[in-house]
Amino acid sequence: MISSNALVQKLQIWGFEDGKLIFKDMSLGSILEVQQKDISCATDELLNSLHGATCDFLNGLPPGLSIQFVQVIDSGVADIIGKHESGLTPQADALTQSLLRERTTQLRELDAGGQIPNQKLYVVLRRPFVRAVKRDRRSLKVWEKKDEVQDWSRAVLEPELKLFNGAVDSVRKGIENLGLSSRELSEESVFELLFDQWNPSNPVCGINFNKEDIRDDLLLNDLVVSTKGFMLGQMHHRVLSLKVMPEQTFASMAERMRELPFDSKLFLTIDVLDQAREDLSLQTQRRIAYAMYAGKKGVTDLESAAKLSDIEALLAKRVAGETKIFSVALNIVVRNLDESVLDAQVAQVLQKMRELSGSEGMLESLAATSIFFDLSLPNARAPERARRMNTEVLADFLPIFGDWKGHAEPRVLLKNRQGGVIGFDPFSPTLTNFNQIVSGGSGAGKSFLTNLLIAQLMKEDPRVFIIDIGGSYAKVTENLGGQYVPIGSDSSLSL
Repeated sequence: MISSNALVQKLQIWGFEDGKLIFKDMSLGSILEVQQKDISCATDELLNSLHGATCDFLNGLPPGLSIQFVQVIDSGVADIIGKHESGLTPQADALTQSLLRERTTQLRELDAGGQIPNQKLYVVLRRPFVRAVKRDRRSLKVWEKKDEVQDWSRAVLEPELKLFNGAVDSVRKGIENLGLSSRELSEESVFELLFDQWNPSNPVCGINFNKEDIRDDLLLNDLVVSTKGFMLGQMHHRVLSLKVMPEQTFASMAERMRELPFDSKLFLTIDVLDQAREDLSLQTQRRIAYAMYAGKKGVTDLESAAKLSDIEALLAKRVAGETKIFSVALNIVVRNLDESVLDAQVAQVLQKMRELSGSEGMLESLAATSIFFDLSLPNARAPERARRMNTEVLADFLPIFGDWKGHAEPRVLLKNRQGGVIGFDPFSPTLTNFNQIVSGGSGAGKSFLTNLLIAQLMKEDPRVFIIDIGGSYAKVTENLGGQYVPIGSDSSLSL
């Protein structure tokens, strides 16, 4: 068992300065929340275009930068439910108000029980100081406010903050070129994210922490190591890593990893390497592969020939500036209070990894704790299971795909294919017009969906006119106080 006091010494983070994270190794960090892209209706041409834009984004990353994509699947739809409730008008009838209370109560209970998945994507950035700093007692606490070191520390820190802010802005512009929006998390939001990571059974009770050293306020639980993983408080954790690369990659391949179990985190950790050093390494590998291929007289070594061809193709792209070499690690952390449920979730994750063109994952055992210390938020590093990838391959791993998040004004609450809640506004200004059609075969649920939309919109006390053949809307009209007027074989209804 590792006590919380001992865990404090293992944390790489120290505190905040001007909204940026400061680490013990004299590096700066920041966390962005990114809106994922819905490609459920995307064509092959659009996917290929997005793949090309993703490659351009990766090739534009500055050297020395560590960037980590973190896909989180947890609860948290209270804001959408609250906005939906706020649309209630005083003129709404008692039945409509009762239905609204029942609907929101059930959704909140499901959300609290972890039955409504909410997928989010964070991008963590980290880069060491550009200029070397002498590591003495004063330089380790560069944000310290003592008079004798204040001028010196600010002289060191302010230029680094300016350079890092420029790197963050550059990454955000690259994300925007992918058609994704992003926002930089505040210090309070970052602390909430880290607090949930290290205290999964303890809610954040008021945000009050020491910004210059957040470690003591961040850790309230001890860590217990086992042969399968570890425990934080009463929560069991498992760490899985990519063991075998897929046979081939393709655009939108990362979309397969959207269906991970509840309360899981996918970490794709990327280090932008020194490309000149990687070129030298590739040239050495080429000479070795050529020697293996040409050294066997009269015998064709297909494996060496294929390897030589791949290395030469990669070197040609490097010379043309079309690709870069990155150090990449793919890890997934799942947690649950029930260990038997967690074991089933581990099997589900391993199966999902196999769906990535035959790749294989592995469950970490005694190494799980040390790997988690490295890759956990906001460290953005994972040296243990890292492997080299070029730009074209890495672009297919980026988890930038997600479900449509709905409209800004959730007048109607619906569920997506993953079971999450989305807000729908039939009169959203983002729509080209307000004409809509619901199509489907007989018995597919067209009338049911329309009744659902009407029942939820009644909280705004609208005027609704329905002309229908068959009387599918008679009951909802009568129950909500409307007037039902049969006209021959047709029916005219008014709410």
